[in-house]
Amino acid sequence: MEGVGGSSSNYSIGQSAQERGLPLVPECYTIPPSHRASLNPDVADVPVVDLAGLRQDPAQRSVVIDNVGNACRRFGLFQITNHGISQPVLDGALSSAFDFFNLPAEEKLKFMSNNVYNPVSLIVAQSKMLFDPQSRQVGRD
Repeated sequence: MEGVGGSSSNYSIGQSAQERGLPLVPECYTIPPSHRASLNPDVADVPVVDLAGLRQDPAQRSVVIDNVGNACRRFGLFQITNHGISQPVLDGALSSAFDFFNLPAEEKLKFMSNNVYNPVSLIVAQSKMLFDPQSRQVGRD
């Protein structure tokens, strides 16, 4: 994606539909209800990948790697088990995330950046990029 000043490391953020005063999201960016994510646990089964196989023979490693790839392609996310990260480290990460999101907006905006190479940056939900591969349209609402 070509960015600001001809650099692909930056991208410009245009106005959202709301900022342009449009009453609705343009139809080309809406997702039909049948294709929307569901919070119903019977429908939203998140794949679980057991990383213990990475420490075993090469055949098991290949199975784990295939499972990760399949989960990414089919669901876009997955839960991992046997990752070896201690509970205090996990608790610290969650605590830091909650602390960050409890900051005032002005403080969080200090981390906002359109430079994709920044090691830490903030992307807010309304700035999420949407891409429809069928129509090749990109939006951000």
